[in-house]
Amino acid sequence: ITTPALLAMLDDTVCDKLANRMEDDTNIIFLKGIRKLYNSEAEPTRRKRSRDESLPEESIRRYQAAFKAKHGLPIPGRFVVEGKVLNNIRKGEAPRLSDCDTPMAEAGKRQKLELDIGSGRVGWQQSDSTRPPSQCEAAQFGLCLIRLCLSASLLGRMSPLEALLFMARVYEVGETSSLGNMRALEYAMRIEALRGNGDDEPFGIQVATRLSDTVAAHREVGRASAALASSNRQGQRQKGPSICRLYREGRCTWGDNCRYAHIRKRRPAEEDQESKGAKRQRSNSSAGTKTCYDAYVAEYFEAAGKAFDEEDAGKRQSFKNGGSGTLPGLEKPLGQERKFAGSLADTILQAAKRHGVTDIIEKTRGKPSDLQVAELSRRSEAAASECRKALAKVYGNSILRRSGNNSIYCELLDNIVRDLGEKDREFAALCKDGLPLGINKKIPYTDLYPRFTKKSQDEFEIPEVHENYASMNREEVRDKVEQLLADEEERGFIRRLTEQELRDPSRRFVRRACLPKRGSFDNGIRVVEDFKRNNVNLHAVVPNTASLPSAADLRQLVGALTQRHPPKDYRLLQLDLRSAYRTLGVHGEERKNVCFTQEFGDGSVVGYENLVLSFGLTCSAYWFVRYATCAQRCLEVVLRAFLGTDEAPGQFGSFMYVDDGFFCFLASIYAEAASIVLIFWIMLG
Repeated sequence: ITTPALLAMLDDTVCDKLANRMEDDTNIIFLKGIRKLYNSEAEPTRRKRSRDESLPEESIRRYQAAFKAKHGLPIPGRFVVEGKVLNNIRKGEAPRLSDCDTPMAEAGKRQKLELDIGSGRVGWQQSDSTRPPSQCEAAQFGLCLIRLCLSASLLGRMSPLEALLFMARVYEVGETSSLGNMRALEYAMRIEALRGNGDDEPFGIQVATRLSDTVAAHREVGRASAALASSNRQGQRQKGPSICRLYREGRCTWGDNCRYAHIRKRRPAEEDQESKGAKRQRSNSSAGTKTCYDAYVAEYFEAAGKAFDEEDAGKRQSFKNGGSGTLPGLEKPLGQERKFAGSLADTILQAAKRHGVTDIIEKTRGKPSDLQVAELSRRSEAAASECRKALAKVYGNSILRRSGNNSIYCELLDNIVRDLGEKDREFAALCKDGLPLGINKKIPYTDLYPRFTKKSQDEFEIPEVHENYASMNREEVRDKVEQLLADEEERGFIRRLTEQELRDPSRRFVRRACLPKRGSFDNGIRVVEDFKRNNVNLHAVVPNTASLPSAADLRQLVGALTQRHPPKDYRLLQLDLRSAYRTLGVHGEERKNVCFTQEFGDGSVVGYENLVLSFGLTCSAYWFVRYATCAQRCLEVVLRAFLGTDEAPGQFGSFMYVDDGFFCFLASIYAEAASIVLIFWIMLG
């Protein structure tokens, strides 16, 4: 039985005496660790405390004692922030003011110990210490600011007088502005004093007497807000729907899906009549309403409208759909690629009709049945194989061979990319030998995708004995995991290691965990690999990141289509690319970084290496999205050439989110276009 105070007395002499009485080396190691953790002399060698670490209660009591000795009285505990926030203040950080409120956990039930000395009985009594909710936001703000300032004074970051002056400056600005402006000012002053000022003066002096420019800026903002609010009272506002500016200019692509009202532009005669009425109203001085801001408000909204138009134009230019990134009807006319794209579409469609793929799609309504899925899969594979053989007569038989442990046909993709004028020629070339992970083999930078900024991460300590997470050994999942391993080994996704390879010290093994699908292991399992804690992701250098479309882009796509044809004229096709990341191979030099083990039911441990990309690798999403985007852009060109969208736009729209595809076709061409989509993806592998 010991305390931190006793442990703090540990030094080298005491440790040596204790170590001499210990026989187990593990205990000696722990003794040295405890000494480093508690001994004040070893403070510089301690690990950096995390933001969530609380200041110990003993330290708080020492600060209280020092504060009382200096100022004559301690700070009541309810006016001191939590230990975690205290620790952040002590380290020179700027916590949010909301962190200085009384924690809600204290508002619950507490247990009170009762001791009857006469009878010697000990019992517990529930004590209701519920804190009522705040009824005044301004008072709550003031109390949080007081707790923050008193806590900073307790830690010696500022004197009580400096704290009082700091609060007075904040309240002075708030008197003529708003509570929100006060919140912004106090945080801005603390941030400026800690990080931005570059002044060597103490924190307390800066917030109490300096930073005049910050205070002046918030004072002016408060005055402007108050003036605008007083001139635009609720009773004077016109109620009604917001008007779509783009519609009045003939540029709205949302159609009936637009959230704003589509009001036609007024005729000049109407505007002239309204202008005369407005002049008569302004000339009436008995109206009792303020008119000095009318011109200002009109000018302000005109400028704001122009700014919003520019912002909307920027958003239209940055439209993303996981492919070409161009709205239907706004594409540039096809050039030399039209001839090859049309020929490829005809080749695919003829194969689809010969194998009955188009007929099955035409008969399918809604989600296909299991029988339809099996039949469609069999016929589509046969049609795709026929297409590859037809293209082999042009490109050579080498396109029929897979390489680099890829499920996709990289050389076929390379030739299609070249003949369709696709801008990402580099991906197919990289893919042929397997993709680099950025550890042993560099990932080339490309200006086609945004630059990736890696988050900072501390290096994790690797345990001496490698083992998976406990979920991999649960009785209800063991058989499913072993079956999954057998399937992946048969499909060429993983390779079993020899005993010599298993003991290779240059290999990195990842811990695996098993998650249930849809909340239950009965629905299947999903195996995930923790590449963060074995430091593989830490050492991977990935120069780019994937850029994904959003739901707003999907709404914009559908809106552009329904501007040209009513919604009832379209049919939808949704698809999912099977196995996703696992279709792309890993370069041979990188595979030693993506190994894992599995303990079987008989107690044997077998090692494997991933031959394909794994879920959890930093670069996996980037590589797969890059592949899917490249293929999707090629597919869009093929569909445009087949449908003749240069002459008749709006016949289809496409959207690809990682491995989920969404296509919208006119019903008259749905079966043929959907056949091209499905067989194109299967043809690539």
